[in-house]
Amino acid sequence: MAPEIQNHETEETGGKPGVPTSDALPDLPSRGYFLLKEVCEITDTQPYVLRFWESEFPQLAGKKRGRQVTYTQDDVGLILQIKQLLHKEEYTLADARERLEQGEVAVETVEEAAAPDPESLKEELDSLRERLADIRGRYEGATREIAHLKGKLAATDDYRRRYEQASEEIRDLREGLSGRLQAIQQAFRKLTGSRSS
Repeated sequence: MAPEIQNHETEETGGKPGVPTSDALPDLPSRGYFLLKEVCEITDTQPYVLRFWESEFPQLAGKKRGRQVTYTQDDVGLILQIKQLLHKEEYTLADARERLEQGEVAVETVEEAAAPDPESLKEELDSLRERLADIRGRYEGATREIAHLKGKLAATDDYRRRYEQASEEIRDLREGLSGRLQAIQQAFRKLTGSRSS
């Protein structure tokens, strides 16, 4: 069951049913139209989303002014209603369309963002600086560790090369000694064989 939505009174001067009067909108400059980019900022909506909603909600149609798409204050209110129904109240497109056609939607008022407190901004900046210094310290430590490990790896490679060279030398010595030993044994056999005859 869909949540109940309050009726929103429209102005007698011709406000559209279901479209909030300008008192429910955020503080908007008093002019007749708003550019697509401005509407996206006001409603916190992406341009492609607005174009999609225009294709789904016949009530919403930006007007072409030259090469620019523009929206009225009523359009901005309608966009806020659509966003509320789809995102906050999780209606389907069809259900949201039906609610808008019945004129039963009221937009929650948008509170103007308070100017940030300079002291809290300074604290946040100090905190970010501390985190950055910590990250920089970790990065430098990791860089030193990598250099140390590269040195160890180079030393390990050097030890391996020296080990392989020493192994080859030992193999060569064994082969040389084995050959000499065989020569000595043959000479000894000859010597002992000639004495016994």
